[in-house]
Amino acid sequence: MSQLIEIRDLRKVYAIGEEPVNALDGVSLSIDSGEFVAIMGASGSGKSTMLNILGCLDTPTSGSYLLDGTEVARRSRTELAHIRNRKLGFVFQSFNLLPRTSAIENVELPDLYLGRLGRSARRKRALELLSRVGLGGRGTHTPAQLSGGQQQRVAIARALMNEPPVLFADEPTGNLDTKSSIEIMKLFTELSNEGITIVMVTHEDDIAAYARRHLVMRDGKLIKDDRR
Repeated sequence: MSQLIEIRDLRKVYAIGEEPVNALDGVSLSIDSGEFVAIMGASGSGKSTMLNILGCLDTPTSGSYLLDGTEVARRSRTELAHIRNRKLGFVFQSFNLLPRTSAIENVELPDLYLGRLGRSARRKRALELLSRVGLGGRGTHTPAQLSGGQQQRVAIARALMNEPPVLFADEPTGNLDTKSSIEIMKLFTELSNEGITIVMVTHEDDIAAYARRHLVMRDGKLIKDDRR
């Protein structure tokens, strides 16, 4: 496996009142292609800050972040948006689907921004992805016509639209029942086995158990790195 993510002495400091808050305090680690990683920790531990920086949604105060061999820690917002569109996929707890838009149109959205495919090729890929996540017959349904688990499957298909090498998932089962949560985690496991890197924030031990590597955060520091 090749190295996809490398961070060195990553720090994020927020000014809250008169006291600076070290949301990330000198974190260093690397993640290889195809790894399935769970980031865990209590509220305020730094796990969400870590995910936001790794996902190019935020920038560090200091330190280095190499994504697929390219330094991204000092990139502008416009440059980060370009990197996200081309290299990263996101799955959120609240699904973040457009409510009045069909499942297939939601899946197509990332390529509409990127403009890589023509209309027919974009529709073909979206249909293939919906079939891949078990929703081949639901393409015309809006989010309101789908269960929570089905909406999250649409969100995963959308995250895969631009063929990113890595998916970032923020509490992806937080709004799901147990059965749907298991189905989503089995899908993540399959995607990981196919070579897609998955970095997931969760506070649930049973969900983290699906990952093959656990990173535990506390007070902005990485206190445990456990491979299974």
